[in-house]
Amino acid sequence: MSNNSFQFKQFIIKQDRTVFKVGTDGVLLGSWVNISSVKKVLDIGTGTGLIALMLAQRTKAEIHAVETDDASFLQAGENIRESPWPERISLFHSSFQDFARSNQAKYDLIVTNPPYFFDAIKSADDAKSMSRHHVRLSFHEILTGVSEVLEQSGLFALILPVIEGKIFLSLANSYGFFLKRKTDVIPVAGKKAIRYLMEFTREKEHSIQENELIVHHHTNREFTKDYRELTKDFYLCF
Repeated sequence: MSNNSFQFKQFIIKQDRTVFKVGTDGVLLGSWVNISSVKKVLDIGTGTGLIALMLAQRTKAEIHAVETDDASFLQAGENIRESPWPERISLFHSSFQDFARSNQAKYDLIVTNPPYFFDAIKSADDAKSMSRHHVRLSFHEILTGVSEVLEQSGLFALILPVIEGKIFLSLANSYGFFLKRKTDVIPVAGKKAIRYLMEFTREKEHSIQENELIVHHHTNREFTKDYRELTKDFYLCF
């Protein structure tokens, strides 16, 4: 596959129109998220449609995907139409703020891979700048919107860099969300975690499920058994 497309086992992601390319973060979240008894899913900032398509493959749920960027919206629409599940995925061209205020639906699972980094140097290109910075959607706006559209018993899952993840964790409680599950993503054995996979609920858990996921072995840089097992339904090489 060229950089303009990425072939998974059951679908293809075209990415020639957008700066939001297929990355490990999205694949991790789409593979990791708990799908037990899920009937209605919301993907915030769908980009190419990657996570929405992964969850369509994993579930029988109705999926709504929201994207504000013009090019990404068109790209996601193309990928969804050409997938095996176009009838189960509805794509909305809207900011999440507007969507949450106007939408009457409630979701039992909400996911997002928010491409917003607090500490990166701003890019001269507006689209790339949007993808790397906390510009159009703040953590407060994410939590406010999720509060409005998540079912009382629903789950909210996302992936963030560690520093941003710690900030998000401190904010989530003030919006009535409590950590249920967290996986520290370690790129290479022996290194520190670089990402948090986090799952929140409105009900405070007596015990939080926490673990680590190592992506590569230290010696040969091959993918670990745990990473292969998690993503085997999607990557062709597994």
